[in-house]
Amino acid sequence: MKKSIFVILGVGAMLLSSCAQQAEPTTFQRPVKLYRVQSMRLFERTYPGVVKSRQTVTLAFKMSGQLTNVGVSSGQKVSKGTLIAEIDPTDYKLTLESARAAYLNSKSQFERYSRLITRQAISEQEYESAKAAYKRDRSNYDNATSMLGQTKLFAPFSGIIENCYVDNYQRIQAAEPIVKLINPDDLEVDFVMPENNIDLMKAPHKEFFVTLEAYPTVRFKADMIKFVDASPDGVGVPVTVAFDDASFSAAKYDVRPGFSADVTLSIVNDMASDITAIPITALRGSLDGDADSVWVYNKADSTVMLRGIETGELFGKEMIAVTQGLAPGEEVVTAGVYQLVDGQKVRPLK
Repeated sequence: MKKSIFVILGVGAMLLSSCAQQAEPTTFQRPVKLYRVQSMRLFERTYPGVVKSRQTVTLAFKMSGQLTNVGVSSGQKVSKGTLIAEIDPTDYKLTLESARAAYLNSKSQFERYSRLITRQAISEQEYESAKAAYKRDRSNYDNATSMLGQTKLFAPFSGIIENCYVDNYQRIQAAEPIVKLINPDDLEVDFVMPENNIDLMKAPHKEFFVTLEAYPTVRFKADMIKFVDASPDGVGVPVTVAFDDASFSAAKYDVRPGFSADVTLSIVNDMASDITAIPITALRGSLDGDADSVWVYNKADSTVMLRGIETGELFGKEMIAVTQGLAPGEEVVTAGVYQLVDGQKVRPLK
């Protein structure tokens, strides 16, 4: 009986030993966020933006009335001078006829009084009264003529009807929006610059480039045309750039208002060609605490190595200059820098 027990125990030990040999320990690779080191000679920041038309207008009538003709619809292309809409002119025609009759009457009387005053056949008061009536009726006639002309609404420039807000035979009020007209060939891009990047706008040598989401491999030059030095809604500073590139054409690239785009701010500083820049979050004190250091990522074996560096001035509120210890193109860890050890394998986050 004892012999059988020893045999069973021996077999169990052999099985456990075999399982231990087959199980290989797994190595944990800590996920890290990396930043590619940039040269301060060419420093770039990219912001999401939206394409908009530079030429946009909401058309409306100056008077109220009933629409008798709405000649366009949303999405329709129109040429300059195209009839957009018309309101019933009946009341305005009657007003014009009445104003014309009053004007002709007062004009005739004023001309007669002008002849009589030269012969002193009427008083100066009678003459001035006729003159005032003539001016009043002339003004009313001109105004009635203008109002009748304004019963028709025309396109002030060629473009596309982005929105049509009314239906035919609808009664509208003065200044009520009828359509929104945009020029799809004259485009700009709006974006919001974070408040902590405002210092970048002070750089003397800066350029803007636009990359369209529909054409990600093409970059177009742009000029800043609007910069509001304030944060109206508390989320950042509104900036507007316009395309300034001979190779860009809205027809060629089929770009429309509302398309997504990226705006890149590029700053060139030839005096800083030997200086690089990294996020402040990449900094880690050295082991002896006397200098700054960073974790440098080695792509060949997916490990990190602690390297001492010399830092310079802050660049904005997020970046710091590195005067020695890093080269453009190297990658450094920007998060969890106190949780790593030399030679540790890591996994870069996408």
